Amino acid sequence: FASESAWWVADETIQVLGGTGFMTDAGYERVLRDLRIFRIFEGTNDILRLFIALTGLQSLGKDLKPISDAMKNPFANLGTIAPVALDMAKARLGMPDRPSLSWAPSQLKPAASAVEEGTAIFGAGARDLLM
Repeated sequence: FASESAWWVADETIQVLGGTGFMTDAGYERVLRDLRIFRIFEGTNDILRLFIALTGLQSLGKDLKPISDAMKNPFANLGTIAPVALDMAKARLGMPDRPSLSWAPSQLKPAASAVEEGTAIFGAGARDLLM
């Protein structure tokens, strides 16, 4: 993902400089060319994003497998289904369970909080989709 960020910065630099950015004496056009090659050689970042999503959803699918089995006879398996139903209800009310990044350094607490929130929202959405 660093190559995408570097590409964006180089592209913005060229945009700001206008025609001067493409002149060889400035050197920015070479940076832009080199960064394009990095993105090609690294492989597609879209595939990496899909791999990350697949990995997360596979884990959730394994966790939800017992729930799927319990739904075949819900009254007999109420103890298995009730906690998941409660978690889903809390998520729908805007109170999803948040993971804790309490180990994060104090300088990163705001970013860690954003990651916790985003992960909770993603997890709740993924659970809704899989259920």
